This record gives sequence, structure tokens and C-alpha cells, in this order.
Amino acid sequence: MRRPPIRARVTVAFAAAMAAVLALTGFLIFVEFRASLDRSIDEALYQQADELVEAASPAPFEEFFDGEADAAVLSDPLTAFLGPDGEVISTSSVAIDA
Repeated sequence: MRRPPIRARVTVAFAAAMAAVLALTGFLIFVEFRASLDRSIDEALYQQADELVEAASPAPFEEFFDGEADAAVLSDPLTAFLGPDGEVISTSSVAIDA
């Protein structure tokens, strides 16, 4: 049985090496992108939670809002405040439409 020419063997070896390098590079980019996306989502959620905690008051919600929610708190499109019994006290306009 004849062996393939050296050019064919070198070409196959180079193609295999390049495929491995590209696969590794793609995997590393994917892992870094996922970690970066997780970090940015976590930071945004923590920031929103901090804003909501700052806007909350130790006073009962009914007294705090008097039926009208603070515009800064409700700038988030999915903000809703619930009373102790689970009744919706106040929501953002987008949350009402949803």
C-alpha cells in the first residue's frame, strides 16, 4: 500500500491543527462572553434592587404611595408593589398594560 504524498499529510495535519485552534478560540470566547453577560445582568439587577430599597419606606405602603407611585421607582417597565395580602398597590404603566 502506498503512503500519501508529503504535501497531503502536511495539509491534513495543518487543517487538523487549525480546526483545533479555532475550536479552542471559539470556546474561550463563548465562556468569556457568557461570564461577562452574567456579570452585567447581575450588576443591573443589583442596581435596580438598590433603587427599589432606597425608594421603600418603613411606613406602610398605603401611606407611602397614597395611590400614586414615585415616578423614579416606576421608571422600570415591570415595577409593581404588593401589599402584605398580595394585593397590587401600585404598578408602572407598562406593567398595567401587560
